[in-house]
Amino acid sequence: DDVNSGAVPKCAEVLALARRAADNGGRLATVRSSPAALITLRSMRHPAGWEPPTEGVNYVLPDSSGTAVSVTNLDSSGRHGVWIGGSFRGKVEIAVDGRSAGSMRNRLSHGGSYAELGSLTLGPGRHVVTLRYERGFFHPGNAGSPFPLSPIILSRETADRPVFYVAPDQARTLCGQRLDWIEAVS
Repeated sequence: DDVNSGAVPKCAEVLALARRAADNGGRLATVRSSPAALITLRSMRHPAGWEPPTEGVNYVLPDSSGTAVSVTNLDSSGRHGVWIGGSFRGKVEIAVDGRSAGSMRNRLSHGGSYAELGSLTLGPGRHVVTLRYERGFFHPGNAGSPFPLSPIILSRETADRPVFYVAPDQARTLCGQRLDWIEAVS
């Protein structure tokens, strides 16, 4: 889906791809993936003016400065990338358990895109996620209507995920693993 790009491929498909790579003297290239925690701004405790434009959408239109707060649970510990979906004219900062994951200002992009604000090392269990939005009127590009903003994503993945390579005779080690993508390369 648009948040969790990875899946566990069928082992038979991985092995078939490995045979194809072996026939061409190549190997398999892949990137690991893990499920992400999704927090919609609509589900967070947020300012009254940050309402969605219609029923059934999971984003808000932040027309003022304010703070939104939610609680989420993580299944695993480790470094988590912290992402925000949408575009924004003002400054967005996200904190988890009071620790800033990063901030960004004036992020104008196409629909469906995400901005990685930073990353934090988090343990499993309950975490308080806080989004602070500062409208800021004295910056270039801040005039105009608000853009849709949401969701917040906490992902074990960051933008710089490494590609790793597997010899065809070791392809079975990929069976049962969650992968973003896999391909045969020469």
